[in-house]
Amino acid sequence: KPELREILTQDMRVIEGSDTTRGIADEVENGNLEGFDLDVAKAVLLLQHVHDIVPLNEGNIAVSVMSELNGRSWISTQNRVEESLGRLQKFIRPTGDEAGARYRFATQEERLIYDDTEANEENPDWDAILHALDEHLWKRIIQDLALPESVPYSNASDEYPVAYKYSLDGTEFETTTESEGGLEVPIAVQGVHPNYSPLKGDGETLYWEIDTDGLEDLRKHIVEWWALRDAISTHNAPPAVERDLERRASAVRSKLVSAMQSGSYTVKDRTDIESLSGAVQTAVDVGYPDDFHPMMLQVTEDRLQELVELSTEDPLPAWAHTIQVPSLDPSAGQGKKTIQSNVMALTGRQLKDKEDGLNMNTVLDGITDKKPFYENARPALRAIIWGFCREGRLVPVDEDGNTLENSVVLDRDRLSTTRLKLLPREPIGKLLEKGGFKETTETVADGLINLQEANQQLRSALTG
Repeated sequence: KPELREILTQDMRVIEGSDTTRGIADEVENGNLEGFDLDVAKAVLLLQHVHDIVPLNEGNIAVSVMSELNGRSWISTQNRVEESLGRLQKFIRPTGDEAGARYRFATQEERLIYDDTEANEENPDWDAILHALDEHLWKRIIQDLALPESVPYSNASDEYPVAYKYSLDGTEFETTTESEGGLEVPIAVQGVHPNYSPLKGDGETLYWEIDTDGLEDLRKHIVEWWALRDAISTHNAPPAVERDLERRASAVRSKLVSAMQSGSYTVKDRTDIESLSGAVQTAVDVGYPDDFHPMMLQVTEDRLQELVELSTEDPLPAWAHTIQVPSLDPSAGQGKKTIQSNVMALTGRQLKDKEDGLNMNTVLDGITDKKPFYENARPALRAIIWGFCREGRLVPVDEDGNTLENSVVLDRDRLSTTRLKLLPREPIGKLLEKGGFKETTETVADGLINLQEANQQLRSALTG
């Protein structure tokens, strides 16, 4: 009616369109919407202004568009109305108000946003979708998954923290789960991207294949969420659109978490893993060898200071025994020595035939190049090297070749000016004791320093 157009100008534009925007009638004419959708829109137009008398809900909209009233037809028509409102979502929006009108006509800004959303849904960019999942949803998803924060290591009863890195269908995520001194477990989630072929390559990676039941529905919800998320990036999203985005995000989180919880796990060649905690435990067991212990990741500069303050007669701290720092006490050296043997072998190979030795940082780099799992355990490596210095297997020297006290290898600030040399396997400590340059309670480094001082005194005496 002409009078309606004058009173409800903006709402009538939504129905009929204008010179610059397409309306519901235009979409019906083009076959994108049904004629029934136009009837529903007209009913909403009228009912929204009398909702205090006739509530604007699906049931009353159904009554408004029916030609004959009977119970069966009303229920059937109400179902058709709900489907129609779904198709009309960019034109008619839910208000979230259960007491008043449940629906209203979209604003111009909202219609532009949902136009862009529909365009995105028709041509989803899956690379952009995966990056958006990482940036906006993954942190909440991993919270809902409740990944184990710690696991037992090897056959020990003690548990150690776990840190996680994530990828989804080949896309490395920036979102991580950090844990100071944690065992690192890479998790590769697979099965979301429609064109990605699952891999089973890296032995230390936990491959997590999502459940395929309801997979198309999951992908549809992910695309719908991303499509709106991308569309509002170029608009000022009204609160109603923000609520719609949060609703879509919540649906994605729920469905993706459910698909992952019902999924399967593979680590290396092991596929019979029944639980997430078992999968993480398996990844740790496979990823970290015998010549490693998680306590190595928890050695700090403060703990190294504990070693500096020890005398030759003091026992090593418990953590030092755990990471196999060589001890001067023969009775304390029993048990596994795989870590210290490996560190000594990697160090010795570098220093062999190097008369001037090598810089400490160079030695540490050489160790971690060969064994990358030691990269975050450099303080622990220095503690083990310090133990070998006390044993007389290695000796720290300055850039002029003068012997230094063993504790310099524990001082991070002195590493760049400290060189490490390999001593001969002969019992040099006994020779120094025999020559009167070392007491039995002193280290080989102490004896070598005493020998240097005696040589300097002799030289001074001879030269006057």
